Amino acid sequence: PGKLTPPMPRVTVRPTLRSTARASSFESNMQIRLNGKERDVRDGIMVAELLAELNIPPERVAVLVNQEIVKKPSYASVILRDGDAVEVLTAMAGGMGRIR
Repeated sequence: PGKLTPPMPRVTVRPTLRSTARASSFESNMQIRLNGKERDVRDGIMVAELLAELNIPPERVAVLVNQEIVKKPSYASVILRDGDAVEVLTAMAGGMGRIR
């Protein structure tokens, strides 16, 4: 009377991790180099979010990503990528110093 249809294969749908709406169940980690040390961070983290996680007031530091200065107004829009080299520097007597 009727033909049986074979079962459909399972398909996994993965959300885009770089979207602004981030669901915690879809987050993954990546690795950056922060002041010379490897550090695991959330995929797609922005400079401002990184500073907040480190409890560093953004107005007191300069940030370089891959040896390029990030202007303070851009901290909330610059997205870090896997493998980025990030330097967080603070002003001190005699010049700039790394945040540890």
